[in-house]
Amino acid sequence: MLRLAGVFLLGFLIQMPCFAQPSLVGTYRLSSFVVDIDGTLREPMGKEPRGYSVITPTHLIAVITGEGRKSGSSIQDEAALYDTLTAYSGEYRIEGNRLVTSVDASSDEVWNGTQQPRNFTVQGNHLILTTDRAPFGPDPTKMFVVCTTWEIVE
Repeated sequence: MLRLAGVFLLGFLIQMPCFAQPSLVGTYRLSSFVVDIDGTLREPMGKEPRGYSVITPTHLIAVITGEGRKSGSSIQDEAALYDTLTAYSGEYRIEGNRLVTSVDASSDEVWNGTQQPRNFTVQGNHLILTTDRAPFGPDPTKMFVVCTTWEIVE
């Protein structure tokens, strides 16, 4: 009986969050979107990207758009709009300093059903999310990292 109680208590403790870890729950405004491609920094969403991330106790939604977007009237213009949009949602979990989202809906169909890990750091009222280093899609001989900085909205 004592062993059963110990197993139950252990199972309960495993499910509990670490109280020393900061809570990420909140609404954040995007303040920076930087891509590092083999040491070359780019700001594909412009110097003043727009977007919000809402982290609830059980779900995450993030929407990022580039600055100065204009409505498209041609196929090329509409494609350019798509290139300056990122959106995804899904349940997330915290693993140490990693926020891992199980994507259920995304502006990029390739992400649906995937796990999207981000390393996170909290600095004052800023949440910094960084991707793992990975091959750069347009040129797989290069490696890239995306770093987004979010400011809590109070």
